[in-house]
Amino acid sequence: MVMFEKFLCKIFSGQCQLISLHLDISEASPSIHQCLKSHSSTFSSNNIVDLFHSNCLTLRYLHIRSQYPCFLEHLIEHVPNLEQLTICFQYLRMDFVEGYSNIQKLVTSNVNWSNKVPKLKCFIFKGHIFDDLEFMYLKWLLNNVNHVRKLKIYLESGEIFRTDQSIWKSVIDANFVRQYCLPDEVVNLIDFDFYICSKRQLAVGDIEHIVTSFKINSFFIKHQ
Repeated sequence: MVMFEKFLCKIFSGQCQLISLHLDISEASPSIHQCLKSHSSTFSSNNIVDLFHSNCLTLRYLHIRSQYPCFLEHLIEHVPNLEQLTICFQYLRMDFVEGYSNIQKLVTSNVNWSNKVPKLKCFIFKGHIFDDLEFMYLKWLLNNVNHVRKLKIYLESGEIFRTDQSIWKSVIDANFVRQYCLPDEVVNLIDFDFYICSKRQLAVGDIEHIVTSFKINSFFIKHQ
């Protein structure tokens, strides 16, 4: 396990010259997802030589399958020239999020990744969103990458039965998509695709309302 952690640190450092990477650590232990955090602490953010050695400057396209959001938060510090990021969460493991990565603190933090990954043009998110807290995390992510030109969102709900799933109990119309599936401030976006699968029954009237909502919503009218 220690060898794999060292391997990951090398991938996201100046020792690696990959342009594209598909990484699946969805079955890895929690400690694996924290390895980049400890790796970052060994370098100085004010030292140009350290920044060169601690960052993978060649990586442009990255596809990650993971469970723990903390890995993404640490990873973004090491890929300054990234152009396309795809993140797949089969399930978000919020139970392991600690310290600054605590989701409650994250969603209220004033952070934007435009300075960390200024060349990022495309962001793709795929995953199961179970409760309202995970929607808050998704929104935080989207606000961090609000400078992208292309955005793709694929969401699935799972079973809806708990009191902390109030967002999923809403009708998934244009207002829902604008509020929960897009950044608050849209800067450069020209291409937006979304797929949302929610396990609930809809009446005929609900379906008509959903279709109409996209025709009259000011955001979608402006960006069609």
